Amino acid sequence: MKLIADPLNHPFGSSAVKEEWTPIKIEESRHRFIDQHNLSKTKYRALDVLVQVGGEIVGQGGVHEIPMVKAGLANMGLSLVESARGKGLGKVTMQVLLRLSNELDVDIVHAGTMLANKPMRALAATLGFTEREEVLSIP
Repeated sequence: MKLIADPLNHPFGSSAVKEEWTPIKIEESRHRFIDQHNLSKTKYRALDVLVQVGGEIVGQGGVHEIPMVKAGLANMGLSLVESARGKGLGKVTMQVLLRLSNELDVDIVHAGTMLANKPMRALAATLGFTEREEVLSIP
């Protein structure tokens, strides 16, 4: 399976502008995740995970403290390649991210998405998230 990136949005998005994830790009992403993990108990307060199935990376997720918006607030995000969707991987990954958010010592976890992203909204609802329409600008 080839990993596709949408450089204008996020690594596993769908768009007309796509590029293949080369081994170099995958390695750079891995190093970025490791660097963010190493900083997770310091200034940035962030944890990221790669989702892997059978040795293939099929997605990524993260939970990041954003105190510049509101003290004690974290934002969680998830992205899976299309072939990995609808198999429960999103729910498991979000559950892992919720557990990891405990390590960030935050009071509130947001799972922001677009109104048109019905699968993510439904997934968040199954995990107890309360939906509300809000534009959250993160510097």
